[in-house]
Amino acid sequence: MSHKLTSHITLVWVFINILILFTSCEKELKPVTAEDFNGNWKMVSVTAEPAVPGVGKDIFATLQACSKDDVFQFQTPKLYRVDQGELICDPNSQRFISGSFALNPETREIAINDGTRVSKYTVGEITDEKFVLIYGETINYQKHTYEATFNKVN
Repeated sequence: MSHKLTSHITLVWVFINILILFTSCEKELKPVTAEDFNGNWKMVSVTAEPAVPGVGKDIFATLQACSKDDVFQFQTPKLYRVDQGELICDPNSQRFISGSFALNPETREIAINDGTRVSKYTVGEITDEKFVLIYGETINYQKHTYEATFNKVN
Protein backbone atom coordinates (compact mmCIF):
# COMPACT_ATOMS: atom_id res chain seq x y z
CA MET A 1 0.00 0.00 0.00
CA SER A 2 1.20 3.47 -0.69
CA HIS A 3 2.09 5.80 2.17
CA LYS A 4 -0.67 8.25 1.17
CA LEU A 5 -3.36 5.56 1.22
CA THR A 6 -2.16 4.24 4.60
CA SER A 7 -2.22 7.78 6.03
CA HIS A 8 -5.72 8.31 4.66
CA ILE A 9 -7.00 5.01 6.12
CA THR A 10 -5.41 5.86 9.48
CA LEU A 11 -7.03 9.30 9.47
CA VAL A 12 -10.45 7.79 8.65
CA TRP A 13 -10.00 5.20 11.41
CA VAL A 14 -9.11 7.92 13.96
CA PHE A 15 -12.12 10.00 12.86
CA ILE A 16 -14.49 7.03 13.23
CA ASN A 17 -13.15 6.27 16.71
CA ILE A 18 -13.61 9.89 17.76
CA LEU A 19 -17.22 9.79 16.52
CA ILE A 20 -17.87 6.57 18.43
CA LEU A 21 -16.33 8.05 21.55
CA PHE A 22 -18.45 11.21 21.47
CA THR A 23 -21.71 9.51 20.54
CA SER A 24 -21.28 6.81 23.18
CA CYS A 25 -20.57 9.44 25.85
CA GLU A 26 -23.84 11.25 25.21
CA LYS A 27 -26.05 11.06 28.24
CA GLU A 28 -29.21 9.21 27.34
CA LEU A 29 -32.25 10.81 28.89
CA LYS A 30 -34.74 8.47 30.48
CA PRO A 31 -38.45 8.79 29.77
CA VAL A 32 -40.23 11.12 32.20
CA THR A 33 -43.39 10.46 34.16
CA ALA A 34 -45.98 12.73 35.75
CA GLU A 35 -44.71 11.55 39.15
CA ASP A 36 -41.30 13.12 38.37
CA PHE A 37 -42.98 16.52 38.65
CA ASN A 38 -44.88 15.90 41.91
CA GLY A 39 -44.28 18.63 44.45
CA ASN A 40 -43.73 22.37 44.69
CA TRP A 41 -41.28 24.09 42.36
CA LYS A 42 -39.95 27.62 42.01
CA MET A 43 -38.39 29.07 38.86
CA VAL A 44 -34.82 30.13 39.61
CA SER A 45 -33.39 30.78 36.15
CA VAL A 46 -34.37 31.51 32.55
CA THR A 47 -31.67 31.87 29.93
CA ALA A 48 -31.78 32.54 26.18
CA GLU A 49 -29.43 31.39 23.45
CA PRO A 50 -28.56 33.47 21.51
CA ALA A 51 -29.13 36.62 23.53
CA VAL A 52 -32.44 38.39 22.92
CA PRO A 53 -31.86 41.87 21.45
CA GLY A 54 -32.36 44.53 24.11
CA VAL A 55 -32.73 41.90 26.84
CA GLY A 56 -29.65 39.69 26.82
CA LYS A 57 -29.20 36.04 27.83
CA ASP A 58 -30.37 36.28 31.46
CA ILE A 59 -34.13 36.52 31.01
CA PHE A 60 -34.81 35.76 34.69
CA ALA A 61 -33.02 38.98 35.72
CA THR A 62 -35.53 40.98 33.65
CA LEU A 63 -38.63 39.40 35.21
CA GLN A 64 -40.71 41.42 37.65
CA ALA A 65 -40.52 40.44 41.33
CA CYS A 66 -44.17 39.37 41.13
CA SER A 67 -43.16 36.57 38.73
CA LYS A 68 -40.20 35.42 40.79
CA ASP A 69 -42.21 34.46 43.90
CA ASP A 70 -44.60 32.09 42.06
CA VAL A 71 -44.68 28.46 43.25
CA PHE A 72 -45.72 25.79 40.75
CA GLN A 73 -47.36 22.71 42.25
CA PHE A 74 -47.65 19.65 40.04
CA GLN A 75 -49.93 16.82 41.15
CA THR A 76 -51.06 13.57 39.65
CA PRO A 77 -53.34 12.94 37.86
CA LYS A 78 -51.71 15.62 35.69
CA LEU A 79 -53.01 18.74 37.41
CA TYR A 80 -51.05 21.81 38.36
CA ARG A 81 -51.62 24.91 40.40
CA VAL A 82 -49.65 28.14 40.54
CA ASP A 83 -49.53 30.09 43.79
CA GLN A 84 -48.70 33.62 42.67
CA GLY A 85 -47.54 34.46 46.17
CA GLU A 86 -47.91 37.78 47.93
CA LEU A 87 -46.85 39.75 44.85
CA ILE A 88 -49.43 39.32 42.09
CA CYS A 89 -48.56 40.90 38.73
CA ASP A 90 -52.16 41.39 37.60
CA PRO A 91 -54.32 42.88 40.37
CA ASN A 92 -57.42 41.41 38.66
CA SER A 93 -55.96 37.90 38.83
CA GLN A 94 -56.65 35.35 41.52
CA ARG A 95 -53.78 34.24 43.72
CA PHE A 96 -54.15 30.59 42.63
CA ILE A 97 -54.29 29.53 38.98
CA SER A 98 -55.06 25.92 38.08
CA GLY A 99 -54.77 23.87 34.95
CA SER A 100 -53.74 20.53 33.54
CA PHE A 101 -50.71 19.09 31.81
CA ALA A 102 -50.11 16.28 29.37
CA LEU A 103 -46.84 14.46 29.12
CA ASN A 104 -45.29 12.34 26.40
CA PRO A 105 -42.72 10.23 28.30
CA GLU A 106 -40.79 9.12 25.23
CA THR A 107 -40.37 12.52 23.52
CA ARG A 108 -40.12 14.27 26.91
CA GLU A 109 -42.66 16.86 25.76
CA ILE A 110 -44.95 18.48 28.31
CA ALA A 111 -48.01 20.50 27.28
CA ILE A 112 -49.35 22.86 29.95
CA ASN A 113 -52.97 23.97 29.57
CA ASP A 114 -54.01 27.00 31.60
CA GLY A 115 -57.56 27.01 30.22
CA THR A 116 -56.90 29.69 27.60
CA ARG A 117 -53.85 28.30 25.80
CA VAL A 118 -51.57 25.28 25.64
CA SER A 119 -47.82 25.86 25.98
CA LYS A 120 -45.43 23.10 24.92
CA TYR A 121 -41.96 22.49 26.33
CA THR A 122 -39.29 19.82 26.19
CA VAL A 123 -38.16 18.45 29.54
CA GLY A 124 -34.38 18.65 29.80
CA GLU A 125 -32.71 17.54 33.00
CA ILE A 126 -34.99 16.32 35.78
CA THR A 127 -33.96 15.15 39.25
CA ASP A 128 -35.60 14.98 42.66
CA GLU A 129 -34.45 18.56 43.30
CA LYS A 130 -34.69 20.35 39.94
CA PHE A 131 -36.02 20.24 36.41
CA VAL A 132 -35.37 22.21 33.22
CA LEU A 133 -37.93 23.11 30.56
CA ILE A 134 -36.70 24.04 27.07
CA TYR A 135 -38.66 25.95 24.48
CA GLY A 136 -38.05 28.02 21.38
CA GLU A 137 -39.26 31.26 19.87
CA THR A 138 -38.42 33.24 16.76
CA ILE A 139 -37.85 36.97 17.16
CA ASN A 140 -37.12 39.05 14.05
CA TYR A 141 -36.28 35.90 12.04
CA GLN A 142 -33.83 34.75 14.73
CA LYS A 143 -34.58 31.48 16.56
CA HIS A 144 -33.99 31.67 20.31
CA THR A 145 -33.89 28.71 22.69
CA TYR A 146 -34.85 29.26 26.30
CA GLU A 147 -34.09 27.10 29.31
CA ALA A 148 -36.16 27.60 32.44
CA THR A 149 -34.81 25.93 35.59
CA PHE A 150 -37.06 25.08 38.56
CA ASN A 151 -35.90 24.01 42.02
CA LYS A 152 -37.98 22.00 44.45
CA VAL A 153 -39.30 23.93 47.47
CA ASN A 154 -41.19 22.83 50.57
